[in-house]
Amino acid sequence: MTALWNAIRVPVAFLVAPLGAPIMVVLIFAFHFLVILLAEPVAAVSVLFDSPAGTLVEALPLFLFTIAFSLIAYPITLVIGMPLYRILLKLEMTEFWIAPGLGCGIALALCLVLALLAGGLPAFVVLLSTLSGAAIGAIFWLIARPDRQMQAAQPPTATDDRSPEPNHAAPASRP
Repeated sequence: MTALWNAIRVPVAFLVAPLGAPIMVVLIFAFHFLVILLAEPVAAVSVLFDSPAGTLVEALPLFLFTIAFSLIAYPITLVIGMPLYRILLKLEMTEFWIAPGLGCGIALALCLVLALLAGGLPAFVVLLSTLSGAAIGAIFWLIARPDRQMQAAQPPTATDDRSPEPNHAAPASRP
């Protein structure tokens, strides 16, 4: 089972990690609603129970952002993430902090390009994008575990725990 999992680990990571984007969107909107609920409980509860039309209008941005981030996350992960993953493996840069940091940086760079093309972006879109990029990078690293691939690819050395102990005993003399 372990050999099978090690063989499919990276493809599974590329399929599952982009789901971090819509999950982050839902979590941030839930956190935002929780803050409103704690600050103004009556207003937050009235949004939920006033009318079905009001609830639908309030839920529409969440739905649209979730769909948009899902549609954007997969192509970016495949077009930018896959070559970047191969480059980082070649450079032996497999530490955990690199994956969320690069995910956040890639998302920020894409937001800057979109802001230049569109004439600006709301701050919450940049926040959602960068947090989603960091989540995608972290999820990818936790599934793919490139650090373990680097350890498995290296041959054992004399100081490695996996190598057998050398026998330094003197050969027995025969009379």
